[in-house]
Amino acid sequence: MTLPATLTELRALPLFDSLPAGCIAHPVADNEAAPHLRLGEFAVIDTVDRDPIHGELFVIRYRSPVYDLGYRDRIVQTNLRVYRSPAGEDVRWWACPYQRPRSLDELHQWLNEGRMVGLSDGPYCPGMLEEKLVGRVVGLLASAVEGPRLALPRRSRR
Repeated sequence: MTLPATLTELRALPLFDSLPAGCIAHPVADNEAAPHLRLGEFAVIDTVDRDPIHGELFVIRYRSPVYDLGYRDRIVQTNLRVYRSPAGEDVRWWACPYQRPRSLDELHQWLNEGRMVGLSDGPYCPGMLEEKLVGRVVGLLASAVEGPRLALPRRSRR
């Protein structure tokens, strides 16, 4: 079984002066989705758009009594991958950090450099990942970007 081709690449995120209807502002707590989202920014999340799209960024909610609020939200990239089990092959969803090794060689390089390697969450059967997704990242709140960002160099793609 082969994976479906990615229909679109990740796009540059637009800036919003205010929150569109159905959207929330989500504080970016780390640089795991850099260069698209950076620590201290506010991502605009469309809470109506919860259907996973291969390669897109979403906020996922992990529920657990160990968290102060009973849950923890993280920004992840959703990906389709071939899942092999004793029953055969199937395509399943995974939730992954955007900043992660993309090959075995890159994984070895990260480990040799002592870099932190995040874990992927999955596989998710059809319909299960949607239940955990808060919404899709559709942009950035401009008020959280313009001030301190003006003096910084433009974002570069790897």
